[in-house]
Amino acid sequence: MRHLPTSDAIEPKTKKGHARLAWFVIVLAVIWVIYQQNYNKEKKENSRPQVNSSVLEFQGRIIFSLCSVSPEASKKLPVTGGITYRLCMITLLGDVDSSARAIEELQHMQSLLKEYPNTPISDRQKEVMGVLDSLYQSELAERPMTDKTKNILRAELGWFSKLCIYPRGSESEERKALEAEAQNRLLLLGLGCGLLFFLGVAGVVAWIVFAIKASEQKQSLGVTIQNRGDHGVYAETFAVMLLSFIFSGKLVSQDPSPLLKVICPFFSLLALLWPLLRGISWKDVKEDMGLHLGKQPWKEIVMGPLIYIKMLPALALSVVVLAVMMKLFREAPSSSNPFAPVDQAAHPIIAAFKGADKKTLLVLFFQMSVMAPVIEEIMFRGVLYQHLREYSARFGTVMSVILSAFISSFIFAALHPQGLMLVPFLMLIAFLFVFAREWRGSLLPGMMAHGIHNGVIFLFCTVILSI
Repeated sequence: MRHLPTSDAIEPKTKKGHARLAWFVIVLAVIWVIYQQNYNKEKKENSRPQVNSSVLEFQGRIIFSLCSVSPEASKKLPVTGGITYRLCMITLLGDVDSSARAIEELQHMQSLLKEYPNTPISDRQKEVMGVLDSLYQSELAERPMTDKTKNILRAELGWFSKLCIYPRGSESEERKALEAEAQNRLLLLGLGCGLLFFLGVAGVVAWIVFAIKASEQKQSLGVTIQNRGDHGVYAETFAVMLLSFIFSGKLVSQDPSPLLKVICPFFSLLALLWPLLRGISWKDVKEDMGLHLGKQPWKEIVMGPLIYIKMLPALALSVVVLAVMMKLFREAPSSSNPFAPVDQAAHPIIAAFKGADKKTLLVLFFQMSVMAPVIEEIMFRGVLYQHLREYSARFGTVMSVILSAFISSFIFAALHPQGLMLVPFLMLIAFLFVFAREWRGSLLPGMMAHGIHNGVIFLFCTVILSI
């Protein structure tokens, strides 16, 4: 008679998962997103002009504020790029520098148009060029302007049109309001940058203390590697989460209502049910992904701001390097077309800040400082990073951390819509969040640091574009 084995003799089935199939889906999804965001000509023509316009206004408002206290700063401003970009910068120079500088740049632009006759230019742009030439050739007291002319300038130049409609030296209330806004903006930016500088110095000190403790072996890694052989299930989970996140993004783009923007992305978190369906207990899932508060929750809460402070020195250095790269790129236009528009490396969400009301700002704050940190930390430093760490554990801890951090950070950066130029910068930010994950084990400090980082960006965008 055949005897059935006892329960003690039955070994649990190993849940290896289909890692190769999952990675096939992940790679295809990442390639598709990169193509759509960077190489899809139709999509770029529909979305990038608004982004470029918002970044241009962002830059213009900062320059206008700076030149209100340091006029010499305008001497180094280059005028390159597309027709509209040049017209906006010429208008800015006509205000913060001189009418002579504006006329000089207009004449240079006209000579380039003759040299490159195939450059596309609209009738409205031609009319704006004529209006600006006429305005800057005349004295302030001789600048009559019809409502039709004002509307043409507003339509083509946006915020910059105020600088020629209400020129420097004008006694109009609108000009006084412009100058008051510039002073307030400069004050707020100065206070913000001063605070960040102070915190950045504190971040350097924090790194020194951390390095001393690490050398004394008082620091340890917080990521738990179970080696249960189920890391493939987390690859599947990330693939499901990534596809659902892409789908929710497409859904929001078709119906961009505020409620849908807030709710829809959270549906991607339903993918956390996948490992449960594949046989992993919720207790193990929480431990693996860092979905816990640690042994001392108050300590993890305190660590969130501390990690952000530690991020600041590296962010400051990378911003300087990025600014130099973008300046060199902008000052080296294509020899075949000096009017080729330069795509601004910025997140499309910046366009929503222009003239935003309180309701819109509230939605933007929630998107940037709550929704994005929670979802992205769970996706990249929770699900994906855990899979990579468990898979690469065979190579030793140091190599495992390096490989896992690099791969997860690259995917994180590549999926962001800021453009390929910002991939190294975004990877650096992701590396810092990986550090938080490895150091603390819990995702909470990384989420908080991520939320603070995005919150600071939100405040700067609000001060510059919405106030």
